[in-house]
Amino acid sequence: LTVISPEDFDHGRTRNQLWQGTDADICVFMTQDALWAETGGLACLLEPFQDPKVAVVSARQLPRPGAGPLEAQARVFNYPSQSWVAEASDIPRKGVKAAFVSNSCAAWRRSALALIGGFPETLMGEDTLAAARLLQKGWKVAYSADAVVYHSHAYSARSEARRYFDIGVFHRSHPEYLATLGKPEGEGKAFVKHQFRWLARQKAYACFPGAILRLFSKYGAYRLGRDFLAWIPPRFRPYLSSHPDWWRAHSPS
Repeated sequence: LTVISPEDFDHGRTRNQLWQGTDADICVFMTQDALWAETGGLACLLEPFQDPKVAVVSARQLPRPGAGPLEAQARVFNYPSQSWVAEASDIPRKGVKAAFVSNSCAAWRRSALALIGGFPETLMGEDTLAAARLLQKGWKVAYSADAVVYHSHAYSARSEARRYFDIGVFHRSHPEYLATLGKPEGEGKAFVKHQFRWLARQKAYACFPGAILRLFSKYGAYRLGRDFLAWIPPRFRPYLSSHPDWWRAHSPS
């Protein structure tokens, strides 16, 4: 058993310690709050590896029982009911979705990770960045709609803004990611359209004001992290982020 304190946790480095410490062909990563929805989920997650070019497989994530409309819609949009496999030739069509992976529940081929030196040590997005690099190396990225977990979060507007600040920082820190997959704005617009249509179908009209508020706060936080980070003094950055310990560990003393 390996115990890592929150102060020492890094999304990429911590997972590298885990896969490098085993000789297993396939390594499965799950967060503590991702729960299998039914038996047989792990077998479904591993099934796409029958294709020797598949490097990683993500599970489908359903909203946890009792999730609110906004929380549920995010899972419905990002985790569809159809499985898919993407390779480099699909990038013009799928864009950033070609490298969509979530280490909340995903399985990785150990030899593929070794080929790219493992996960990058980064604020967030170690999974999608590794997937993008593997696509460039000729590997495939898969999504299994049959491997299902319950996993969602009831983020407050402030928590969501902090998360989008981190996404902006991630895109700023890794311009090669967007150079490979294209700009994320198209996916963002698709999310907004889906959100309001889905809320209308659910007759969740009371959620519209909150959704509009979150839309502006998320976009502003994203731009702050992507385009204006250099203007923010290092001592203030942890307060804008959902991972303050990472900033404190990586900021100059």
